[in-house]
Amino acid sequence: MKKLSIFSAVTILAAAATSAMTGCEAAKNAAAAGAEQCGLKCPVTGVAEGNANISGVPNIDGFFDAVVNYNATANVVVDGLTAPMTRIKARLGLSADKTGADVVAAVKAQYGITGSFKVAYAPPKCQVSAQATVEAAAKCDATVKPATATMKCEGRCEADVTVKGGKVGCDVDADVHCSAPSISAACTGSCKGACTLTAEAACSGTCQGTCTGTCDVKDASGNCAGKCDGTCKGTCQMNAGGTCSGTCDGDCAVQATGGSCDASAKVECFAEPPSGEANVQCNAKCEGGVTPPEVKAECQGSVKANAELKAECTPPTVDIVMDAGATATVNATAYAAFEESFRADIGAMVAGLQRADIALRAGATISASAEGVATAFNKYLEDPSKLDLKVSVGLGCAVDELPKVAATLTTATTGLTNSVTAAGSFVAAFK
Repeated sequence: MKKLSIFSAVTILAAAATSAMTGCEAAKNAAAAGAEQCGLKCPVTGVAEGNANISGVPNIDGFFDAVVNYNATANVVVDGLTAPMTRIKARLGLSADKTGADVVAAVKAQYGITGSFKVAYAPPKCQVSAQATVEAAAKCDATVKPATATMKCEGRCEADVTVKGGKVGCDVDADVHCSAPSISAACTGSCKGACTLTAEAACSGTCQGTCTGTCDVKDASGNCAGKCDGTCKGTCQMNAGGTCSGTCDGDCAVQATGGSCDASAKVECFAEPPSGEANVQCNAKCEGGVTPPEVKAECQGSVKANAELKAECTPPTVDIVMDAGATATVNATAYAAFEESFRADIGAMVAGLQRADIALRAGATISASAEGVATAFNKYLEDPSKLDLKVSVGLGCAVDELPKVAATLTTATTGLTNSVTAAGSFVAAFK
C-alpha cells in the first residue's frame, strides 16, 4: 500500500496563511469595534472541531470545508482499519500488539492447519459520484449550475445496466461491455486488475517496476510504486480499468456486439478515456481521479478533494487459499465460524486501505490549493473600502483560522499514515 506525505504542502499552507494575515490585518482591526456591537464575531469553534463556516464567503469556506471533511474521513478510515484487525486478534485470544505473522501462526495452531494459510482477492471497487462532485462545485462557486454541470473521469465511468423491451442497455452515455476473468492472458478490451508489461508502455494506473519518466511515489528500493508520467515496465495495477498492452490478470471487458453477451460473461456499462486522452465526460460514477466542473481557481482543489473524499469503496470477495497439510486435524465446525468473520474483516481492511490511498491524495490536493486561497484573500482586499462589515469580519475570522488548518491536516495525515502502515503490513502477512 503506497503512502503520500503532505507535510511539504502544509509548510506552503502555513506560509500562505502568514501572507494572508499581513494583508487582512488592516481590514480586521478597522471592523473589530463595530462588529462586536452588531453581533458580528468569529465562531467559537473552527476546523479542528468540525466547523467549516468561518468566513461566510463560499469560495473561502469551501477550503475549510475540504479540511473538515478530510479530518473526518481520516478518522473514519483509521477506525475502519483498526477495528477489523482488533476483532481478528481478539477472536484468536491475541493481544493488540501482535502482528499479522502472529495471527497466521495462531490460526494454524488453533485449527490444526499444518500447511499454508493465505488469502486472495481482487482490487476493491472505489467510486466517486458525479452528483457529489457537482454539488461540491456548486457549494463553493455560485456560478456553477448543477443541472448542466458535469465532471470528467480519469478512469472508468460506470453506469447502471438497464433492460428495456427485453434488451440490455445503459441508463446514460456508456457502452455495454462483456466482462470475464482473465489470467495472464492478452486482453483486447479493457483490463481491470494487474497488467504485466514486459516492454515499456504507458500505464494508466499504478506502476510497480521501472518508470522511464517521472514517478510520484517510489518504494524503499527506489522502484516506482505510483503514477508514472512516462512509460512503465513491470506491473501496471489498473483498479479503474484501461488498455493493457501486456497480459491481464483480473477482468477483461470487451464491448458487446449488438448489445448482447455470452451467458458466462458479466454485463457492464461503462466508458473509458479514448486512447491518448486524459479523461472522459462522466455523469454517473467514476473509478479513478475526477476533474470537477470549471470553477474559480480557489475552489478547484477543495472541490476535487471534497468529491473524492466521498468515494465509496466496496470490499472485495476474499478467498482463503489453504493447504491443511497431510497431518492436519482441522476442527471443521470451529474453523468455519472463524473463517466467515475473518473473510469479512480482511475484505473491510482491503477496502479501507484503498480508501485511505484516495484520502491521502485528497489531503495533498487540499494543501496544494492553499496558495490559491491566499490569492483569493488578496483579491478581496485590493480595495478594503468596498468590503461591507460582514465580509470584513468574516475574512478576519478566516485569517485567524488558517494557521490551525496546517495543524489539523498534519495530525489527520500522521494518524492515517500510521494506520495504513500497520494495516498494510497486517494484510501482507496473509499473501
